[in-house]
Amino acid sequence: MRFLLLAPTVLCVLVFCASLFRSGLVILIPPLLISLGLMFFKSGVVARYFQLLLLGVAAYWAFRAIGLGLDRAEEGAPWLRMALILGGVALFNLLAAALWESKPLLRHYPRGFFSPGPEELDAEV
Repeated sequence: MRFLLLAPTVLCVLVFCASLFRSGLVILIPPLLISLGLMFFKSGVVARYFQLLLLGVAAYWAFRAIGLGLDRAEEGAPWLRMALILGGVALFNLLAAALWESKPLLRHYPRGFFSPGPEELDAEV
């Protein structure tokens, strides 16, 4: 079950790495791929790291969609389909970040001061 909740995060990181490769920012790819190994550590810091990473990547896709859309509109090329696709990718990244707040992942990656851990979740039920 936990694998299914972590799979969108892995997919988002791989798609982002492919975009970085295409943009020529190859130096950023190995740290991102190595950071996927952090998922094996049971720490709330790992959960927050991936949530912040996915939020940043979602912002990247949104700004990329705006930039490419403006360039295409200026050239008179069609831009709507591209904007919908990149917007969907940004939303998928936000969904992957939200999955880190699911109960199975909260139990596996216990949190600290600012978010509920397993004890607080059991008290809510």
